[in-house]
Amino acid sequence: MSDIDWGDGTYETTAADLLPAARELVDAAEVKPGEHVVDVGAGTGQNPAAGRIDWHDPAALSTLFAPHGYQVTATTLELEVVTPSAEDYWDTRIANHPLGVSTFPLLQQAGRLDEVRTRSLQTLADNWTDTTGQVRLPAQYLLATATR
Repeated sequence: MSDIDWGDGTYETTAADLLPAARELVDAAEVKPGEHVVDVGAGTGQNPAAGRIDWHDPAALSTLFAPHGYQVTATTLELEVVTPSAEDYWDTRIANHPLGVSTFPLLQQAGRLDEVRTRSLQTLADNWTDTTGQVRLPAQYLLATATR
């Protein structure tokens, strides 16, 4: 059991923002009746800590599932997370993310939250905001399928 205090964040808007991407992933997986979809969106895709599974590495997944009789195939999908504005992205994708919920009180206590928010909004505006004001942030997803 984790000793992390996840706070009292609400995830309803985050879930709604993720729904289009989730539908696209499930459609791409071509799930058939009786099959199951498992989201193991864990980690950052960076080098995992010692003893941890690299959920973004098809070879690591094959090694993990092979002893149980599964063969893993994988493909990388390029999706786009879209929100109406940089502020909306901050509110729904950053502030209500478990990492935001757990770290914002620390940033607030250190007097840095406003600075981090300002810099994040500027980065979103400079790099991923289109002419309509919508944020369009590219996201890579590994779609791995384990079959027997």
